[in-house]
Amino acid sequence: MILLLLLYSLIFILMVRTIKVLLDTRSFIKTAAKQYIDLEKQFALGVKTYKEMELKTNYLETFNNNLFKKLFEITQELLLLKKAILEERY
Repeated sequence: MILLLLLYSLIFILMVRTIKVLLDTRSFIKTAAKQYIDLEKQFALGVKTYKEMELKTNYLETFNNNLFKKLFEITQELLLLKKAILEERY
């Protein structure tokens, strides 16, 4: 009789533990799904931000190159003007 009671007790404990594991697993799956959705949103936002920054960087590089070309042209013109002034003086 005691052996049978012990066996039923062990089966009951095993069933309770199984139910707890199932509930914990469902909770974990729900949490993981929410975290996955949040990470997808963050990733999409990061990609969007990266593309915007890339466009801005390309624009600034082009702007910088144009300014450098203009500076070079102005410097070249100033040197030609200086040369012309010096040739007239001497």
